[in-house]
Amino acid sequence: MISDAVIDHVQFFREDKNNWKSSDIRSWLNNDFIHQAFTEEETSKILEVNEDKVSLLSLDEYERYFDNPKEARARFTDYSRRLAEENYSAKIREPYGFWWLSTPNNNGDWGEDGNVYVYHVCNNGTINGFERESYTDG
Repeated sequence: MISDAVIDHVQFFREDKNNWKSSDIRSWLNNDFIHQAFTEEETSKILEVNEDKVSLLSLDEYERYFDNPKEARARFTDYSRRLAEENYSAKIREPYGFWWLSTPNNNGDWGEDGNVYVYHVCNNGTINGFERESYTDG
């Protein structure tokens, strides 16, 4: 199951790391989020894949599941829009938000500007590889 909405805004990692396995967002998805979004019965029926019941799509999965970028656009929920506006200190008028992929850019190495990056999907459904892991996205 893939969400067609940006349901929250969370940092990938609070430190300079872009590794999915040790990421803050992975921990949040498989602990806090799963218990808030699903009942105990629903959670018990979710299959675990690669040690996760809930995960972000990888870059490979994005390319496999979406034939064109428009299919990958994710609408804001009222809640996620409010969080994004608070985070960016700006009114957001677009219906679609940005969302994380689990794939690091540059394999976890530091970029030329001293930052590490994670791929994310832009509000138009295209991929961007230059999102800092300390930013918040859907």
